Amino acid sequence: MIMKNKYLEELGLKKGEYGLYDPEKNDKRKKKWKKQRKKFGFDERETWNLNNTMVEWLYSHLMMYTEIGGKTVDLNYHTFDFNGRMFSELEAIEFIKEKCRRYLTFELTDDDMTYDEINAEMTEALHLLAEIFPALWW
Repeated sequence: MIMKNKYLEELGLKKGEYGLYDPEKNDKRKKKWKKQRKKFGFDERETWNLNNTMVEWLYSHLMMYTEIGGKTVDLNYHTFDFNGRMFSELEAIEFIKEKCRRYLTFELTDDDMTYDEINAEMTEALHLLAEIFPALWW
């Protein structure tokens, strides 16, 4: 069963357009996946499109982090110099979330971007994530 994701659905993605492949009832791989989940805590379906899996996870978790963590800690306290631009933690997170949003909705929009351009944007966001990584706790 595929879990619903509030944040991805707010982007316009529908259940079945994100997350794990939802198999048919008689899919013979279900037993294998169940064994993998028991052994590893997840199954191979999460690795089929690992780039999307990671961006979906990152976007959703940063959305919740700012909603909940932002009530507990000052997300403007830490600042970061990234490529000559100063970011507060919150500004950096918002930048990363925007790049994730664009990546996840790339095929749903009429944007004239190429795959190389959207991947370059996401790569930049991941580099910024590496900079702010130590501050991501509350």
